[in-house]
Amino acid sequence: VALQALEPSALEVSLEVQRNLQAERTALDRQWRQRLEQAQYEVERARRQYDAVEPENRLVARTLESRWDEKLRSLRMLEEEYERFQREQPREISEGEREGILSLAQDLPRLWQAAVTQERERKEILRHLIDRVVVTVEADSEWVEVKVEWAGGHQTHTGFRREVKSYKQL
Repeated sequence: VALQALEPSALEVSLEVQRNLQAERTALDRQWRQRLEQAQYEVERARRQYDAVEPENRLVARTLESRWDEKLRSLRMLEEEYERFQREQPREISEGEREGILSLAQDLPRLWQAAVTQERERKEILRHLIDRVVVTVEADSEWVEVKVEWAGGHQTHTGFRREVKSYKQL
């Protein structure tokens, strides 16, 4: 099953998913920049309003100054959120990396089955390939469904009957 997930066609789909995710990230990035632009505009507008007030109007000046400070705090928070967004998003893979992944798909079955490949190394490969495993037991029965989510979005499903020796084990 692991080698099927690594077939060139499966990797091609995974790479296409990666490209789609990158396009989504670009759209989100554009939205973040627009939000930042709007916040910067509001800060500048609040500063201009504060600068335009007559010094004799202290109450109005204090109100405008506190509004300006609030806009500055909002802008700083938004900038911090944007930096966090940028750190958490996956980076785009280069064409060279893409070609390397596809060539690895050609060599991996041979590497997997080679006599020199140790079981520990196979497990290491699987750790990098599997994103998540979801095991679901059907109510109070012995039937189990396993869903494996592979890196890149490919999923495999299997169901089996687990051995139950007594009703208490259910």
